[in-house]
Amino acid sequence: MRWVRIARKDIRDAIRTRTLLIVVALFALIGGAMGYLSTTTGEPSTLAETLPLVAVGSMTLFVPIVALGVSYESIVGPRTSGALQFLLGLPYSRGDYALGTYVGRATIVAVGVLSAFVALAVGAGVRGIVVSPSTTLLACLLVVALGVVFVAIGLSISLSVRSTGAAGALAFGAFLVLFFFWSSLPGAIAYLANGFSAPETLPGWAPYVRSLNPVASVQLLLDYVAGPATSAGGFVGVGVDSPTLAVAVVLGWMTVVPAVAFRRFRDDDL
Repeated sequence: MRWVRIARKDIRDAIRTRTLLIVVALFALIGGAMGYLSTTTGEPSTLAETLPLVAVGSMTLFVPIVALGVSYESIVGPRTSGALQFLLGLPYSRGDYALGTYVGRATIVAVGVLSAFVALAVGAGVRGIVVSPSTTLLACLLVVALGVVFVAIGLSISLSVRSTGAAGALAFGAFLVLFFFWSSLPGAIAYLANGFSAPETLPGWAPYVRSLNPVASVQLLLDYVAGPATSAGGFVGVGVDSPTLAVAVVLGWMTVVPAVAFRRFRDDDL
C-alpha cells in the first residue's frame, strides 16, 4: 500500500515543520482551558457527563478552520511548486498521493482533537472533576468526524484548482456557506430557477438540500446524544431530522466529495 508511505511522509513533514506541534498545542490549550474553567459552575456529577459534550459545541467553529488550514494547499501547493511532478515520477500514482495526503492530514487533525480532550480531562481533574471516559470518547469521535469532513473539503478544493490563491478563496467561501448561508441556499436556487423571482412556496426538494449540510448533521448527532440544551450549536439552519441521515451525510462528505474531486485531478494535465 504505497499511499501509506505518502501518509507517513505527510505526518513526518508536519512534525519537521512543527505544524503538528502547533496544532496539538492550540487544541490542548483550548481543551485544558475549557476543562479547568468550566468546572467553576455546576454540580460535579453533572459536569462529569456534560463537560465533554459541551466541548463539542465549543469547538464547532475552531476545528473546521484548522482542518481547512492544513488541507486546502495539500495538493495544489506541491503541484504549483513542481514537487508533485517529481513525486509522481517515483512509483506512486495520483491515487496513492491523494489518498495518502487525505489520511495524513486527517491524522494530524485527529491527533489535535485527541489532545484537546486529554487536556480537557486533565484540566477538569485538577479541579476535582473526573469526566466520563465513555462520554469523552463519544465527544472526541464527533469532533474528529467534523474535522475529517473539513479535511475532505479542503483536499477536494486542492484537487480541483491550479493555484493556491484560488484554493484559499474557495476554502474560505466553503466555510462561510456551510456555517452561515447553507440554510438560505434552497431559497437562492429556487429564486434563480424561477427566473430571478421569489416563488410563492419553496420546492419540495428544499428540505433535502438543507439536510446535506455536514455541520448541521454533526450538530444533530450532538443534540441526539446530549440534548439540545447541551449543544452549543446554532450556526446552521434546521433541516436534518434523522440521526441515520446525519451519519450518511457525514460519511458522504468524507468519501463522495473527495472521490468526485479526484476524478478531475486524475484526468487533469499537471
